[in-house]
Amino acid sequence: MGRGAIVAGTGFEGRDYYIRTYCQNGMGISLLREPNNPYDENAIAVYLEVGNKANNVKIGYLKRACAKSLAKKMDEGLKIEAYVRSFDTFYNHPRVSLSCFIDV
Repeated sequence: MGRGAIVAGTGFEGRDYYIRTYCQNGMGISLLREPNNPYDENAIAVYLEVGNKANNVKIGYLKRACAKSLAKKMDEGLKIEAYVRSFDTFYNHPRVSLSCFIDV
């Protein structure tokens, strides 16, 4: 069983549109480290996989506490696979929950 994670920032920059349009339970998620992020040195951006990699769209960031624990693992070269566990689009800021699996 994977570790759970919540996506933050889903209501900004039109991300709610992409979640409402493309998000599906079980779909793949790409996680990308942003060590130079001005708000959080452990930032991990979350992208929906909507076709080829060039079409992936950012839907937010892993919440700070989760990002802090996973950032070090990513920086060490471990691959983290993530999938949409569930999502709720009833609000202005959709809620997206992920399952993350660390490839050791």
